[in-house]
Amino acid sequence: MNAPPDSRRLAPAGPGGPGQTARYRERARNVAPLVVIFIALCLAAASCGGNAAHAVNPLRVQPCTVLGQPARCGTLAVPEDRLTGQGRRIGISFVVLLATGHNRAPDPVVYFAGGPGGSAIGDIRAALNQLAGLNRDRDLVFIDQRGTGSSNGLDCPAPPSTLAGKAQVRRSIESCLNHLRGQADLRFYTSAMAAGDVAQVLTALRYGQVNLFGGSYGATAAQIFQQLFPGRVRTMTLLSGTLLSLPVFEQFPRASQQALGSVFARCASDPACHGAFPQLAADWAQLRASVAARPVTLRATEALRRSRADDQRNRRSARPPGQHERCREHLAQQPPAR
Repeated sequence: MNAPPDSRRLAPAGPGGPGQTARYRERARNVAPLVVIFIALCLAAASCGGNAAHAVNPLRVQPCTVLGQPARCGTLAVPEDRLTGQGRRIGISFVVLLATGHNRAPDPVVYFAGGPGGSAIGDIRAALNQLAGLNRDRDLVFIDQRGTGSSNGLDCPAPPSTLAGKAQVRRSIESCLNHLRGQADLRFYTSAMAAGDVAQVLTALRYGQVNLFGGSYGATAAQIFQQLFPGRVRTMTLLSGTLLSLPVFEQFPRASQQALGSVFARCASDPACHGAFPQLAADWAQLRASVAARPVTLRATEALRRSRADDQRNRRSARPPGQHERCREHLAQQPPAR
């Protein structure tokens, strides 16, 4: 398309006669349609945010292989400010593990990571311990929540090894905020905004109703998604979750103390335990006070390795036989996805 002519070329040069004026009018009639088209295209570009790259194709997806399985990997550009749609765009990363069987159902399983701050894509290997059986009939969708993993991940500088007192904690938090200000507007990194991202990614991938799966904070994120987009949810499976109305983090100190008190009480009521530890509560209080006064440094590398190995064994043994089949049967018994 030709650019609009310079207006100086349309003005008659000097006091021309009738022939010169006629030529000017003829030229103006020929140029007018081009000017109208040019203005219309400019307005269309402005209505799309003025960024042609995002307007043309915000979705980038390509075939990939994850843990030896065929998958689709990609990103979707979304507005950081979902309220207005204006300003900075961030890329939301996702991985889709394609169904391995021949009878693929249209409704995938969408995994929500825990945390807050966990990466769904980073959890794929561990999540397959629970979801591998479902992958026969359904795609598994892993979406990194905004601010985590490769979705504009927000990582703070490591704090000091010890945070002694509220003042040092405050300085560490302020240092983190200053570090992140140039990378993100933290007002928009909420669970509700993240749920909007998930819905937009699912729409871009042409999924309709979906099955939600989340544990810990992932259960919270799944509930928020269900509240905001109830029509998109076919089933929801929550592990170690709490109701949205429960301030779970504020309950940690009290719940931890109650659990410890329960251990002391059970030991006191058990003859064998009480015989071995007749002053268990007092012994614990004395140990805590002595460590607080004189901290003890231990090399825990080997102990940590053994702990992780024990944790992996416990996870494998804790999964009841046939769990995958029961989950598949449960999903199959629900109404078909819309």
